[in-house]
Amino acid sequence: MPTFGENAPEWYVWDTLQFKIDQCAESLEAKKASGKKGGSAKQPEADESNVKQTEANASTLKQSQAKPSKAKQTEADESNVKQNAYIQEQEQVKEQEKNIGGGYVTPNPYDDVTDDELRRMREEQADVETTAKRMGLPASASGDFDAMDRLRAEYGAENLLKAINKTQGATEKSRCWRYVEGILRKEKERGYTWADKPPDSMGGMSYGRSVPKSHERDL
Repeated sequence: MPTFGENAPEWYVWDTLQFKIDQCAESLEAKKASGKKGGSAKQPEADESNVKQTEANASTLKQSQAKPSKAKQTEADESNVKQNAYIQEQEQVKEQEKNIGGGYVTPNPYDDVTDDELRRMREEQADVETTAKRMGLPASASGDFDAMDRLRAEYGAENLLKAINKTQGATEKSRCWRYVEGILRKEKERGYTWADKPPDSMGGMSYGRSVPKSHERDL
């Protein structure tokens, strides 16, 4: 308490100040009490928030893991759509030739095949297309599908896949179906031994005939 004189005018000012001080003190005590109660009440809310955050992180992880699977499924669906479109195109050509050519129909590789054989052919087509794209070969135009089907029918899907893999390291100009056909033709002459050949100077695979040892000069 201040030590003003008994009748000093400062007492009038002090009465007002003391009233304000008491109000502030009461308000401060009320806030402290409310803060203690609020802290204990906020702890369950924080725990619940942490649980929700953990669930959200787990959901995000599952979604990120599902993205590669969805991408593969989308690629497979696109391949099936292209194959179905190609088959439909061949059927339309067949129907047009029938109407124009007096009943003559170009033989279709999908005639007289069972469902299992058709399913196997489609799986082989998908494998060839996927491998071709991976090795940088053209696999989008109808002519590319014609080349794939022709080589697969003539040399077999397994040999065609091996020939496509042989294009690894070849120059960009050599990455074409004519180059793959050349590999298959050489391998067929050798009985499909698929022996590894050293790369030539142009960066591709050398399939030239080796010089007999009898023609080499002894050093």
